[in-house]
Amino acid sequence: MNLQNKMFVNEFFLALISFISVISIIFSHGIPFMPIIFFVYFLIKLKKGEISLKINVYYLFFYFSLFLYFFGVALNQGIIYQNNKNDIMNIIYYLLVILICSPMSVPKFKEYIEIFFKLLALTIPLISLLSLYKFFMLSNGVELTFLSRVHESYPKGTSLVKDYNMFSLGLSIGFVSLTYYYKKAQSLFIKMACVTGTSIVGISIYLSGSRRGIIVLILLILYLLILTVSKDKASSAKKRGYQRIKTIILLAVFGGILFNILNHDLQIYSSQEFERIELRSSSITDLESSFSGRTNRWDYGFELLGDSSFLQLFLGGGFNYLEKYQEKFNTSHEDYPHNFLISAFLYSGILGLLVVLILLLLPMIKLFKHRQDIGYEMMLVYLLILTFLVNSGNSIFSIRFLPIFILIIISVVDKNEGKSNQRKTIPENTLLVSIKR
Repeated sequence: MNLQNKMFVNEFFLALISFISVISIIFSHGIPFMPIIFFVYFLIKLKKGEISLKINVYYLFFYFSLFLYFFGVALNQGIIYQNNKNDIMNIIYYLLVILICSPMSVPKFKEYIEIFFKLLALTIPLISLLSLYKFFMLSNGVELTFLSRVHESYPKGTSLVKDYNMFSLGLSIGFVSLTYYYKKAQSLFIKMACVTGTSIVGISIYLSGSRRGIIVLILLILYLLILTVSKDKASSAKKRGYQRIKTIILLAVFGGILFNILNHDLQIYSSQEFERIELRSSSITDLESSFSGRTNRWDYGFELLGDSSFLQLFLGGGFNYLEKYQEKFNTSHEDYPHNFLISAFLYSGILGLLVVLILLLLPMIKLFKHRQDIGYEMMLVYLLILTFLVNSGNSIFSIRFLPIFILIIISVVDKNEGKSNQRKTIPENTLLVSIKR
């Protein structure tokens, strides 16, 4: 296999695990193929002697955040909480990603984005159609067997999973992938296909019951409209009339799909499910009551920090706050602030919080730096992930989705980095440390 094919395998693999990561938060039973894909690809890379542990400024912050996490675990006085066990299993995945993924040049990263968005653009509209069918059946009192789980409540709205915020995040990323191909498309047919897809996905997001999803959907629609108008302005005077006609047609398609789906006589307006969705969407304006479940936990987190010693404020106090949250909010399982920044402050102090903040900022810097080559869509995806996940997990390692994207983005090599690191290469067959990027 020549070098070019090897690199394509790397981009395809990264796109595939990114795609599966998105699909896994949309479907009720997840995707069982991730461990298999990792293991098979790991064996292939190991056989070829291409396993390497990357070391540079970007990865050092990731390793330091791992160190501070395990330092927090060491402060638990021998107790390993269930949240710690789950995080450690996820950390194994992250280390595998680092070991088996080759560094990417900016053009190769663009190929990764192309593959990733293509997989999403072909899949997410179909999943959205399935979710709308599920919503219609639920509105008529019918539950789909394959979505039912023993001892778990049936997903609400169009969501195919219990957590409708995660469902909306997955669909929102699919929406961005469709706008990416809408921007690239030259033919009216492909543009109409993309607008049709975004219409279906948008309706599914709205009916999922996720308030975060609705707010994000409004912003994504504005982005799509701005994209359309900006392309119109960028065109020559000769083509502007044709562009405006296309824009009117596309908006008519979008509006027609929205009108026909929501006004079709499917007996959903009188259903309790639709009334519940309307109630949740109308509560967006009342931010205090909408986020009281989260803000109460944030306030308690700051209360715990206020009772901490100076040493605990600087280096953290471990994960015993999980028991305190469980007792405070009377839950049947370990509870946490539902904000991984506050959690980082609690278990690893202000030092850990700063490291996590820098780790979150580094991919954004990398994406912004190469925006002229790769566009803004991947930056938009990363912002979506942060918007949804910052208030969801216990730690930055709790939701496998975020660190995988961070590691993929920081694997992109700048031209200057590539030249300087060529002089620091350790032979390929030496396991497992290579400074080359």
